[in-house]
Amino acid sequence: MINKILIIFIVTFVIAIGILGYTLFNQRADTTNDTLLNNRFSSDNALNESDISGVSFEERERLVLNPPKDDASAKEQARHFLIAQSIAKEAPYLDITNCKKGKPVVFKAKEGEKFAVKNEDSVEHTISMGENQIFSIAAHSTKTILPEFKIGPGVYGYGCDASEKEVGMIFVTS
Repeated sequence: MINKILIIFIVTFVIAIGILGYTLFNQRADTTNDTLLNNRFSSDNALNESDISGVSFEERERLVLNPPKDDASAKEQARHFLIAQSIAKEAPYLDITNCKKGKPVVFKAKEGEKFAVKNEDSVEHTISMGENQIFSIAAHSTKTILPEFKIGPGVYGYGCDASEKEVGMIFVTS
């Protein structure tokens, strides 16, 4: 009887250790270069361009398309703003062709000014910028739009054709 109890205890213990090991392994696998970038911003000093100077342009694009959540710390939000600012581009239009990633990824626009959105695909695309800001861009066309940026200058994400996450950002200046 004692042998059965001991065997059950050992089997349960081994299963528990296996589950714990699996959980820890998955947590480590989920960490990416974001962890390295977070560590670069761990000081109490103000953020500046030198804080992200070692981060490649491609990595900045990836990071900017994964914005912090609404309840993120001020430091995380400041880091996202700094990354967006560092790659924001002025362009004659925002190109949403293919609806996968905007060109440029961070489009610079002035608050209260219209800008053009281009769609070279053979199908219409719809971009959304928050509540009730949905713009349809016909196939093979360019449309001028005037979105409302409710909190003024800053970084705003936009989706395309009901995408699950942002396909680009708009860096709004005053």
